[in-house]
Amino acid sequence: MKRKGFTLIELLAVIIILGLLAVIIVPNVAGTLKNQKEKLYQTQIKLIEEAAVGWAAANFFNLPTQDNAVKTIYLKDLQGFIDQEITNPKSSDGKFGKCLKINITKVAGTENYTYEVDESTINDDSGC
Repeated sequence: MKRKGFTLIELLAVIIILGLLAVIIVPNVAGTLKNQKEKLYQTQIKLIEEAAVGWAAANFFNLPTQDNAVKTIYLKDLQGFIDQEITNPKSSDGKFGKCLKINITKVAGTENYTYEVDESTINDDSGC
């Protein structure tokens, strides 16, 4: 009479092969997820800076006129220029703080401005 099923050796071989595959695949997947979160974070920062450009165009008379002068605005000021529920993949709650600072600086000797997110205020929700 023939028995149907697997022997203990066959089951152990399958478990060992699956374990080896997990050892190889899990670190690669974790590294890929981390890289993708960083790319998404950088994209979100660029979107905030682009929204600040839109805000500056609509509020041109509020911009600094002296060379190297800085105007600071906050994420909450960009309402209407960016989705207020923009996500922060690096944050535990997935959100940027409403008091995230964006510095608009007048470039010396030109009529141009630079737009830079102050990353030290990423999670700031204090009274801005």
